[in-house]
Amino acid sequence: MAVTKEYHGQNLGEEILNWTAETASKKGRKYLRLDCNTANKKLCEYYENQGFKLTATKNFPDYNYTAALYQKSVQ
Repeated sequence: MAVTKEYHGQNLGEEILNWTAETASKKGRKYLRLDCNTANKKLCEYYENQGFKLTATKNFPDYNYTAALYQKSVQ
């Protein structure tokens, strides 16, 4: 998910996440999951502020990348 800079500050990210959680719940899913780069502290904080909990990290040494794995209950 990405929101271009011209739309920053309009709560579109929150609306998209809420719509996605609602849709997942209607389909009987228990969780909404996503990941992002652990180095992107601002994005990690944003997801945590949206109710996501960090469940794990996964290192990809060949790509010099560590993913933060997040999860949020939708039921």
